[in-house]
Amino acid sequence: MILGPDCRVDGDIHASRNATVLDRCTISGHATTDGWMKVRPGCSIKFVRAKKELELVGKVNVESIESGTKVIVHPE
Repeated sequence: MILGPDCRVDGDIHASRNATVLDRCTISGHATTDGWMKVRPGCSIKFVRAKKELELVGKVNVESIESGTKVIVHPE
């Protein structure tokens, strides 16, 4: 699943495989995936769970990450 830049989701999303959240997206609920998730700069997400790994690129705002999630952080 790919969420395009400047996208706004008022609720939860779930990807059965992998997910990419492009620049400046806002997700007001839970973002979950059964694979990996990549979050680009400027994004704001309330809660994240990725079964394989979560990759954060640049400055992102994530309120909560599920315990046990593998997180990789890259500068922009």
